[in-house]
Amino acid sequence: MTHSTPIAIVASMDPVLRDGLAASLMLGARRTVTLRHNLTGHTLRRVVSDSTGILDDTAIHLEHPCSTCAMSTEAIPTLRSPVDAGRWEAIVLAVPVTADPHVIAHLLSASVPGAHLARVVTAVDSRTVQNDLLGDDTVAERGLTASGADERSIGEVLAAQVEYADIVAVDEEDPVGHDLVAQLAAADAILTDHYDVDDEAVFGHRHSCDSAHSRLVRPHAHPSTAHAWTIELEDERPFHPDRLVENIEWIGAGRLRARGEFWVPTRPHSVCRWEGAGGQLAIGVDAEQSEARTGLGRDAGGGADGAAPTPGPVPAVTALPRTRLVITGVDPADAARVRQAFQTCLLTEEEWADGLAPWLGRADALDPWLGQRAA
Repeated sequence: MTHSTPIAIVASMDPVLRDGLAASLMLGARRTVTLRHNLTGHTLRRVVSDSTGILDDTAIHLEHPCSTCAMSTEAIPTLRSPVDAGRWEAIVLAVPVTADPHVIAHLLSASVPGAHLARVVTAVDSRTVQNDLLGDDTVAERGLTASGADERSIGEVLAAQVEYADIVAVDEEDPVGHDLVAQLAAADAILTDHYDVDDEAVFGHRHSCDSAHSRLVRPHAHPSTAHAWTIELEDERPFHPDRLVENIEWIGAGRLRARGEFWVPTRPHSVCRWEGAGGQLAIGVDAEQSEARTGLGRDAGGGADGAAPTPGPVPAVTALPRTRLVITGVDPADAARVRQAFQTCLLTEEEWADGLAPWLGRADALDPWLGQRAA
C-alpha cells in the first residue's frame, strides 16, 4: 500500500489556543512538523517547526489578502515539501484565525499527492465563545480582516469552525459556553478538553469532506441543557413571502445561531439557504439544491456565466422543498419568540390547501435577497 502522510487542520479564533494545540500535537508520539499561518494585511507569515525548533519563518506579500486565497496560493502548495521530504510521520496545518476550515479541507484534499486529510480540529475558549458566537462584533471591528471586503461577523467565522470540526477542543470553565459549543458540534464530533487531544484521535483517521458537508446541510440538533438550547422547526409548507419580510427579524434577530433552508410559493423551483450568527442574517438561493429539486442542470435556463435564461416553459418541479430551520441560543425567551414567528411566516393550512396556482406570476419583495425570478 502506498504511504500517505496524515495532515490535520487546526483552527481557532484564538491564536494562542491554536498554537498551543498545534505545539501539543507536534510534541506528541509521532514525528510531526507544524506549519503555522498568520495573516496581517497583505502579509502572510508562515512558520515551519518541529521538535528540533523553527525550520523556516517566512513573510509572504499577497496581492489579494484573504485567508482562502492565502491558503490556496501559498500555504497548501508548501505542504508538498514536507510530504516529499519523508522526514515526518504527520503534519499539522494551523490556519489563520478567520479561515473557514470547510473551504481549506476541500482545497487540501485534492492538492497534496502522497498525503491525506486526517482530522479538522477546532480549539475554543468556553469563556469567550458566548460573546463571540452570539455577539454582533465583526471581523473588521476586531482588527482581524485582511481586506475591506470581509464583512463577516465573528459569530459566522466561529460557527463555521465549530460545526465543521471532527474534534472540538473546549474547556469547561464556563458551562454556558461549553454547552453552546456542544449544541453546534456535529453529532459525530469528538468534544474534549484542550489537553486531552492525542495523536491517535487526530492522525489515526481520515476526514471525509462529503460526510462533513452533509453535517452542514443537515445539522444535527443535540439535547438542550439548562444553559443552551437547540430547536428544529420543520414543515412542508413554504413561508408566505410578505409575512416573511414583515417578521424576519423576529426569527433571525438576537443572540442566535441559525441555519437551514426554506422556500416561498412565488419561487417553487428555489431552495433558499438561511444562515445567521453574531447578529447577522443571510438568505439566498442554494443553486445546487434548487437544481436537484427541479432536475435542472447548470445550463438549463441560463449559462454558468450568468447569461440570461432562454425563454421557454417553466420546468416542472419534481419535488417540493421543505422549510427547515435549526436555531441555537441561550435565552429561553428567544426560543419561544422564534417558534411563534416561524408559524406566523408559514402559509396557513387554508392558503396551503389552495395549492401553488394562486401564486403563479405573483410579485414578491424578495428580489434583494433571492434575485430576480426568471420569466
